[in-house]
Amino acid sequence: MTIFTIPMAKRLAIILSVFLMAGCAGTQTFNQYAKSGETVAIPTGYQPDWSRDNISVWVQEQGGDYVQYPANDPRIRAVVNFYPDPLSSLVVSNRTEQDITPFAEGYGSTITNTFTSGDRDWYQTVVFFDLPDPMNLGTANVYVEEVANTSNFVNTTVNIVGTGGAPHGFGTNAGGPLQRVHLATLERASHYVVTLTDSGEVPHAVQMEFSHTTGVGKAYVVEPISGVKNISWTDDGSTLRVVILPAEDTALRSIDDFKFYVAGGVTNLVPDPLKTQAFDINGGDVPGVSAVATPHNIVIADGL
Repeated sequence: MTIFTIPMAKRLAIILSVFLMAGCAGTQTFNQYAKSGETVAIPTGYQPDWSRDNISVWVQEQGGDYVQYPANDPRIRAVVNFYPDPLSSLVVSNRTEQDITPFAEGYGSTITNTFTSGDRDWYQTVVFFDLPDPMNLGTANVYVEEVANTSNFVNTTVNIVGTGGAPHGFGTNAGGPLQRVHLATLERASHYVVTLTDSGEVPHAVQMEFSHTTGVGKAYVVEPISGVKNISWTDDGSTLRVVILPAEDTALRSIDDFKFYVAGGVTNLVPDPLKTQAFDINGGDVPGVSAVATPHNIVIADGL
């Protein structure tokens, strides 16, 4: 086990983050109490780019230095995005611009305006990891950071109440081939994020076409934002055609709302600029709209 000491500047940043979080909901591991060696989880906020390949975890036992888990360390078990129920008061209140329950619409607006930079694709990124064993009893500090952007980090604590704990197996009660660990299957597969750019006017509807190679599978288009738009698509193995219409007349208020994902193992996804067409509510052309496909080739490490 390799021991590292976090530089003083980073220690001060951690202390500052604790004070900043004291004014809001804060971040806490689940469970809050654990034995050393057990599996815990920490909510890390909205992290579109995090995976086991690009984060590191630091754990400091009470009275000791930090133990670093580098990217793809097997003790980092999974990085999973959890979405709100599309029928939750939070989502329904935000989509209908009314408080189904007290303050729900305001909470939703805060998420969009403060935490996701206008993106209504909401989720909470949760990092599952195994604690070191053994550890001193008492309060342990936990620190998760993005390797390429160390200013993007989350800090919290977990109370160590015993030693000799075991990592969680995350198996099922079903027999046969289902009797195996399943946590990693909740992680994101490799995919493309498709976004649109405009010249100032948000279109009502868009149709576009992409070329691609088969890669290791076949195309699968994912609509990430519940209740906002309808996506129709076809794919013949080399050409993907997508049509986006609003779920209701005023649903698509921002160009960010047109975002979608393409997964399934296809490669070299390239939008055809000559076949990207945008329309206003009357069917007229909206100029200056183009599509961008950004690959997120997440490599899931073997095992858990």
